Amino acid sequence: MKCLEANRRLFSSQIGDQSDSIFKQADYFAQGQSIDTETISQAASSAKEIPYVSTYGFWEYVAYLDDTFYGMWITAAENLGMGMGLGLIASSLLTKAVFTPIIIYSNREAAKIERQKMKFLRRQHGVYPLISMLNVFQMPVHLVYISMINRLSFNYDLCPSILTDGFLWFRDLSAPDPYGILPLIGGLISLLNILSTSTTSMTPTMRKIRRYVYFLPLISAFNLYWISSSLIHLVILNLFRNVKFRNFIGIPEYLPGTKLERLNMKQSVEVLKPKIFTTQPSTKDKAIKAQQES
Repeated sequence: MKCLEANRRLFSSQIGDQSDSIFKQADYFAQGQSIDTETISQAASSAKEIPYVSTYGFWEYVAYLDDTFYGMWITAAENLGMGMGLGLIASSLLTKAVFTPIIIYSNREAAKIERQKMKFLRRQHGVYPLISMLNVFQMPVHLVYISMINRLSFNYDLCPSILTDGFLWFRDLSAPDPYGILPLIGGLISLLNILSTSTTSMTPTMRKIRRYVYFLPLISAFNLYWISSSLIHLVILNLFRNVKFRNFIGIPEYLPGTKLERLNMKQSVEVLKPKIFTTQPSTKDKAIKAQQES
């Protein structure tokens, strides 16, 4: 688990004065210059006795998440023999699977809150509004994966196998896809996710910015994570829109006209057929017309 230990030392916020040397070496990597690996090794070894986490609060939570998910990635890559590429996909899918019960529970409770008065639910069923916001806890996980991939891509000595453990046509996970296939797949899945989500709450400026997100250049490792994570999210989103699946997992029907219904129900456009209205003259009109003709 050499990669995991190296990641812990580099992530620590109080690694000492030698940490400057490490990040300077990362710049040399990015610029394609010669690498002084001895300096990096000395800087990393000098931090062995420094505690891993020295901050508190939100960043302490992120640090522990970083350690956990990085350990999952390296375990799948090294111990299970998947390699860094397939290991990244496996760890991201496992992470999404862990959060799936939370997503189901959150949607179920959110539907209950909209169906009945909040005070009545608190008193009778013990349902609280904050429970419907459990999906927010997935955000630090995405930040951690982005941080891990970025750190490994510019610090090859932490885990050199990232340069060779890709598969198919992309072997170097720290470099962009040479053929641009991964960005196309990731962009297509992201587009499907975006189109499946209601945009009624978006401002015109947000809609314009969203168009350019599809064309951001990303390294292969991040594309792999984004594709696998977005794909499982797309599957879950469409399952929640299926009435039979919602009934199976116990999610009540959404109230008509609510935000939950707009977000989770398939949008259908009703086609109105043209109607031809004909007016028939009344008995009084017929009598008047008969008098005029006579």
